Amino acid sequence: MSMPDVVRVGVLCVIYFATAKFGLSLDAVSGFAAAVWPPTGIALVALVLYGYRLWPGIALGAFLVNLSAGAPVLVAGGMALGNTLEALLGTVLLERVVGFRPALDRLRDVLGLIVLAAGLSTLVSATIGVTSGWLGGSIPTATYGDAWRTWWLGDALGDLVVAPLLFVWSRRGRVSLPRRWIAEAIVLLVAVGVLSLVVFDVLAPEIPLSRYLIFVALILVAMRLGPHGTVIALALRSAIAIWGTAQGFGPFAGPTLHESLFLLQTFMSVVAVTILVLAAAMTERKQAEATACEQRERFEVTLFSIGDAVIATDSQGRVTFLNPVAEALTGWPEAEALGKDITEVFQIVNEYTRQAVENPIARVIRDGGEWGSPIIRCSLPGTAWNTPSMIAARQFVTARGVSWASCSSFAISASADGPRQSRRAWPPLWRPRKMPSSARPSRGSSRVGTRGPSASMAIRPRTSSAGRSRSCPRRIVRRNSQ
Repeated sequence: MSMPDVVRVGVLCVIYFATAKFGLSLDAVSGFAAAVWPPTGIALVALVLYGYRLWPGIALGAFLVNLSAGAPVLVAGGMALGNTLEALLGTVLLERVVGFRPALDRLRDVLGLIVLAAGLSTLVSATIGVTSGWLGGSIPTATYGDAWRTWWLGDALGDLVVAPLLFVWSRRGRVSLPRRWIAEAIVLLVAVGVLSLVVFDVLAPEIPLSRYLIFVALILVAMRLGPHGTVIALALRSAIAIWGTAQGFGPFAGPTLHESLFLLQTFMSVVAVTILVLAAAMTERKQAEATACEQRERFEVTLFSIGDAVIATDSQGRVTFLNPVAEALTGWPEAEALGKDITEVFQIVNEYTRQAVENPIARVIRDGGEWGSPIIRCSLPGTAWNTPSMIAARQFVTARGVSWASCSSFAISASADGPRQSRRAWPPLWRPRKMPSSARPSRGSSRVGTRGPSASMAIRPRTSSAGRSRSCPRRIVRRNSQ
């Protein structure tokens, strides 16, 4: 063990002992089962952040505090064993099962902390600790059940209130926060503090307010501030609630401090679980939205910058996107085409019979699956029909029902000296290892051979109100699958 680890073990032992003495001062059952036990959260955070090698600090701190509370050596050793195993088990479950991240910005992390650490690992400490005290005569048989329940809830509360605060604001969970967040956090946390003081009769006891009003403020904090603000609000609310209840104030004040703290335990646990889950869910949703917006922006930049024509529709066949190349291909500006049926914007007719051909996108939407890879051929503006630009196109439907018509130029471009061969970019699902000679465009040819029979089609250009075409004539040659 290195010197820094030795120092950490010593610091952990001191902090564990000091916070445990505070918990035992709040009317612990039989002097050992405390309703408020912050060391549980501190021990869990120490092992998760710095490793299992710090377990001696937990064992030594727990042994000394129970020994100072009047437990025999063997009993104090048994209780220390339960506290140490609790922290080790909670750490193992979080790291191995959940893949825990201290930021608590994922729902799986919060659920793991609630179920595995606060719910499951604390059973070990409560069972071993109370049984050790009962066997050693420190805990009477009559109070065994009450002591076990109080011990378990006290440890769980430490994992639900203290651990999240230390996790999120640790070096690994901390993130840069904008000034606007800080200003909003100050306002909301002050509101939570004032409302907690009023609800627990510490401030203005003559004003009767329901204890459940605190949920409104905490929900607002979870939605606006995320995990960083939520853990502070929960810690602030818990501190005020414990202090007010210990002084005999608030809705949970009972005949004895133990009964009051037990009722407060249940309430605080429910509040902590609800708000932590809400904060994680909201954070995940915001991250998903930010990722989707970033991907959409990158996607749109790509589609606008490429030299291929792309048309997107929704599941009903209404146009949702056209890039500039598609605007030139169809003659429709995107602003006018949005929301219109794809058959109105992207019209295809037989080149020889001039009869309408079934729109491939409509076919994909109706039948599902994926359509073939036709070859679309159109002449460029200002060029002759025998100097075409060849475009390969394919249509498909995504899992969400969005259909696409994408085109990639691959054959001939026009020049002042006549047609010349340009780059070839075959469709993604139709890429032969070597293009056969029959598929290579010949100089001056207005047609392209394909592997297999082909049928000629043409795009019907959009006409203006005067009846003249807004775009040049275009031809299509589609490869028919055999």
